Amino acid sequence: MFSAFQRQLALDEGAHDIPFTPPTMWSLQQFVQNETYQEARDYFERNQINQLLESIITGLTFAQPDDPLLFIEDCISRIRAEKLLSEKSRIRWDLFIPAEAKEEQLQRELSLRSLLEQDPLRPTLNRKKYRIAPLPLLPTKKPSTSNDLQRVSTPADIRSASVAFAADAIPAKAVLPGIPPNGQSRPRGNIVFVLGGPGSGKGTQCVRLAQEFKYAHLSAGDLLRQEVSSNSPMAKEIDSIMKEGKIVPMEITIRLLRQAMDAAKDCPGFLIDGFPRQLDQAKVFEEQIAACKLVLFFDCPEPVLEKRLLKRGETSGRADDNIDTIKKRFKTFVDTSYPVIEYFTRLGRCAKISSEPPVDQVYAQARMNLVEGPLNHPNVIFVLGGPGSGKGTQCAILAKQFRLAHLSAGDLLRHEVETGSVVGQQASGLMKEGKIVPMEITISLLRKAMIEHFNTIGFLIDGFPRALDQAIEFERTVGPCKKVLFYNCPLDVLEQRLLERGKTSGRADDNIDTIKKRFVTFENQSMPVVQHYESVGKLVKISSIPTIDEVYEFTKRALADVLPINHPNIVFVIGGPGSGKGTQCSRLAQEFGLIHLSTGDLLREEVQKGSETGLKADAIMKEGKMVPMSLILSLLRNRIQENQTAPGFLIDGFPRSMEQAVEFERMIGRGRVALSFSCPLDVLERRLLERGKTSGRADDNIDTIKKRFITFQEETVPVMKYFKDDRRVVEITSVGTIDEVYEQARTSFLFMKPPVQHPNIVFVLGGPGSGKGTQCEKLAREFHLEHLSTGDLLRRELEKGTEIGKQSQALMNEGKMVPMRTILTLLRSAIESRMHSPGILIDGFPRTMEQLDEFERTICRCRAALYYHCPLDVLESRLLERGKTSGRSDDNIDTIKKRFKTFETESMPVIQFFERGGRLTKILSDKSIDEVYAESRRLFSPFNPLNHPNLWFVLGRFLMRAVGDHPQRSRATDPVALVCTRVSPPR
Repeated sequence: MFSAFQRQLALDEGAHDIPFTPPTMWSLQQFVQNETYQEARDYFERNQINQLLESIITGLTFAQPDDPLLFIEDCISRIRAEKLLSEKSRIRWDLFIPAEAKEEQLQRELSLRSLLEQDPLRPTLNRKKYRIAPLPLLPTKKPSTSNDLQRVSTPADIRSASVAFAADAIPAKAVLPGIPPNGQSRPRGNIVFVLGGPGSGKGTQCVRLAQEFKYAHLSAGDLLRQEVSSNSPMAKEIDSIMKEGKIVPMEITIRLLRQAMDAAKDCPGFLIDGFPRQLDQAKVFEEQIAACKLVLFFDCPEPVLEKRLLKRGETSGRADDNIDTIKKRFKTFVDTSYPVIEYFTRLGRCAKISSEPPVDQVYAQARMNLVEGPLNHPNVIFVLGGPGSGKGTQCAILAKQFRLAHLSAGDLLRHEVETGSVVGQQASGLMKEGKIVPMEITISLLRKAMIEHFNTIGFLIDGFPRALDQAIEFERTVGPCKKVLFYNCPLDVLEQRLLERGKTSGRADDNIDTIKKRFVTFENQSMPVVQHYESVGKLVKISSIPTIDEVYEFTKRALADVLPINHPNIVFVIGGPGSGKGTQCSRLAQEFGLIHLSTGDLLREEVQKGSETGLKADAIMKEGKMVPMSLILSLLRNRIQENQTAPGFLIDGFPRSMEQAVEFERMIGRGRVALSFSCPLDVLERRLLERGKTSGRADDNIDTIKKRFITFQEETVPVMKYFKDDRRVVEITSVGTIDEVYEQARTSFLFMKPPVQHPNIVFVLGGPGSGKGTQCEKLAREFHLEHLSTGDLLRRELEKGTEIGKQSQALMNEGKMVPMRTILTLLRSAIESRMHSPGILIDGFPRTMEQLDEFERTICRCRAALYYHCPLDVLESRLLERGKTSGRSDDNIDTIKKRFKTFETESMPVIQFFERGGRLTKILSDKSIDEVYAESRRLFSPFNPLNHPNLWFVLGRFLMRAVGDHPQRSRATDPVALVCTRVSPPR
C-alpha cells in the first residue's frame, strides 16, 4: 500500500501503474497542481502531516476504540514522547495499529497479496522503482453495508478500493467454540464488573446486590472450579494449568463467562465478580461479548484487608490465608488490577466504594450505583446567591458543623478536568472554545457525587441550578430538593466585595467589567430559579449583608427542620433480651439527670393519649404489622427537641438495626456513645425464664426467647460492631450483680458533669518541630503556669496501669487511635486538679475542629491560642536533625511529610477559627529558642500595653495571688477581688 505522499510522488514522476484511487477519495494530485495551495503543501511535507494523519486514521480503522478522541490524544502523546516528528524520524503508516492485530492477520495479508498478484487485470508494478510499502492489515470489523464499505476504504487514502473489495474473499480466522469472531458480539443487558483487593468483601456484596436487583452473580474463579469438577475435555487442561501455578488462558475464562451469560440470558443484568484481573482481559471481553456498564471497586486499606484475611484464616482452612501469600496477592492486585480500575475511571465508568465501614453501610452505598431512577435523597438543599454573596463560605461552615456533603458543580467539573477523565476532556474542550458545558454532564457529576456520599445527612449543592431548565432536569432525574437558600445582597455591596477580593485573589474575573457581566447573567438566568422556588414555597431568603457569624445564625434557624438536632449527649443503650439495660438506664438517668427514652414506652404513651400518631400506630399494630421506622424516629426527634436543655438522653434498646442507626443519625443527630451490655446467651435465657414466672409477659417463654436471640444476633450485633469500628462503644459485662454492672456503666458518664470553668486556659499550637513544647516549659517555669500535654497524660496512665491506661494500650497494640473521649477525660481530670493555677498551657491540642468543639462544649472555653508559625522547610530541617539523636521512628522524611500534610488539612482550620474570632496570637518561631522566648514572654509580661489581648492573663494572675494572700476577705466587698472577677480580654 502507498502512503498519500508516495502516491503523489509517483504521479509527479509520470508513473501510470499505481492502483486506481476511487473518485470518492480526496485527490492529492489536484491539491499539488493548484498553485494556491503550494505553500500549504510545503508545510504539510515539512511537518509530515500526511504521514501523521494517515498513521492515526489507520490506527483508528483497526482499533475502533469506544472513545476515538482519547485514542487520538494517546497517539499524539506518543509522538511527542518519542519525538517522531523530528527530522531524523519518519512516522510509519502502521505505527498505531495494535500489535495483536498485526500478528492475527499476518496470514490474511499474505493471502491477499497473493490474490492481488494473480489478478490478470492488475498492471505490473515496477517494484524496484517505487518501493511498494507493505499491504495494510485488514480491519477487525467487516463492513456490512455499502456505506460502511465506503467509510472503511476512504479515510485519507489509506488503501485502494480493490484492497477493500478483495477482503471479502479472505476467510475469517477460527475462534474458540461459543465465541463469535471479533466485532460480532451480541448486545447484552447490564454488565457490572466487581473488583477489590483480597478481603474487600466484594463477594458478600455481590450476593446481596444479586438478590435485590435479580442480577446473575458470576465468579470467574467459581466457573473455572466448576469446569474442573465437571470432567469435561477442557477440565483436564484447566486443572493441569492451575496445578502448574500458571494463569488460565484468557480465552478459556471468557468462554466460560459467555456460556454462563447465555444460560442466564433472561436476567436483567450480570455481576461479574473478580473479573477482569488485567486490562487486556477487560478489552477482549468488551470486544467479544459486550461493554460493561459499570465497575464497582471496593476500596479498603491494606492493613485492614490483611487483618481480615488473617482472621478468616483461623477458621477458613484456605491455604492462601497466610501472611506471605496475602502480601503476594496484594502485590498482584496492585500490579495487574489497578490499571483496570484506572482505565475505567478515565472512561467515567468506575464507582469507588470504601469497604472499610460495616457491611450494611457499604451495601447502602453500593446499591445506589445500580438504582436506575431518581435517587430521592430526603435532604437536598440548593444554595443560591449572586457572585460575592458568601454562599460558599456558609456552605463550608454548615458542612463541617452538621456533617453535610457540600457539592459545587464548578469544583466537580474542575476535578474531572484535572484527572483527565473522558468527561473532563470533553468539558475542558468546550470551555476552551468558550462554550457552556452541557447540563447533562453537570447533573451526571452531581448524581455520581451524591451516590458516593449517599449515607450523609444532607447535601448542600452550591451555585446550582443556575437556570430553570437545570432545576427541572435535576428534579426529574436525581430527585426533588427539600429547600432552597437564597443569600440576598444588594448589587453595590456585592460589587464592592468582589473588587476588594480582586486585590488579593488573583482571579481574572474579579474586575469591574466581568463583575457587571456576571450580575447580568445572574439576573437573567438564576433569578427565575429563585422566583420559581419562591412560588412553590421552598425558598428561604437570607440577607448576607451582616457578618459571617450573624448570617450563619440566620441560616441555622432557616434549616431547623432539615438539620439534625445534634444534641451533644445522646447515648444508645444496646444489649440482648434480659441483659438488664432497662434497669441500668433508670439508675443512670437518676444520678446524671438524663432523660430515659424507650421507643416502646413512647408508642404506648401516644396510644393512651389518643394522638394522631398514636391512633395511626395502634391501627398498624392491630393489623399485626410493624410500626414504620419513620414514625418512631419522629417521636424520638420530637421528645429530644422538647428537652433540648437536658444534660443528655439514654435511648434504651435502640437502634435495633443498621437501617435505624443510619436514619437516626441522618434525622436527629450523631450518637455520642453506645453502651453495649454483653452477656452469654445461656445466662440471658435463664434470666428471662426466671422473669417469666412473675412478669406475665407473653414473650418470656423458651420458643419466643430463642427467636428473639436469633433476631438480636442477625440485626443488632452488626449495629454494635458499627459503633465499635467507629470507636464509639463502651462495652459493659452484665454478668455480675446489678451494682457491679452499674459501677462499670457510670464511669462512662463522667463527661456529663458540668464544665470546669477555669478562666485562663491557653491552647499552644504549631506544626511538628515548631518548638511549642520547649516554649511551654519555659513559660510555665517563669510564670508558674501548668503545662499539659495529651501525650504525657496518656503515658502516665500507661505507666500507672490504670483502667484507662489498659484500654488505651490495648487499642494502640491493635494499631488503633485512642478515642477522643478518653483524651478529653484525661484533660478534664488534669484541669480539675489544677484549678488553683493562674493559667494552664495545653500543648499541641486541639488538633482538629472536632476536638475543639468537644473541649469547649464539655470542659471549658479557652481564653486564647498561641500559634508558633514556622516555614515548612525549616521545620523539615529541624526534624531531620533531631532524628539523628532522638531515636523517634517518626523523624524520617516520609513520615515528616505526612505529618505536615495532616497538620495543613486538620490543624490549620483550628488556627484559622481562632484567628477569625480574635483569640489568636501568632509568633514566628524560625529564630533561636531565646529569641522566640523573648517574644513569647512579652505576651505574659505585666509591662504589656493595656490593649494587648493577653493582659487579662498576667493581671488576673497577680490579682488572684493577692486575694489568695487574704482569704478572710469577701469577694463581694474586697475591691481587689472585685477587679479580679471583672478582668477579661478586650473583644
